[in-house]
Amino acid sequence: LADSMGRNLTETVRNYKQYLKLEPVLFPIAHPSPLNSRWLVKNDWFEKSVLSELEKTVRSAIDR
Repeated sequence: LADSMGRNLTETVRNYKQYLKLEPVLFPIAHPSPLNSRWLVKNDWFEKSVLSELEKTVRSAIDR
């Protein structure tokens, strides 16, 4: 993500929609690791909104 990253992981992931406008499309997410369980609990918005958008983006790419 280079210069377009936020101040930290949370800010970057929360602003994921700005990365969907880039070419190529980028989708910042937290690393899917058991070590991130505390981050996932603290940021419940991630599973509620970001994952569904990620699923749509991946499906769209597969269907092309």
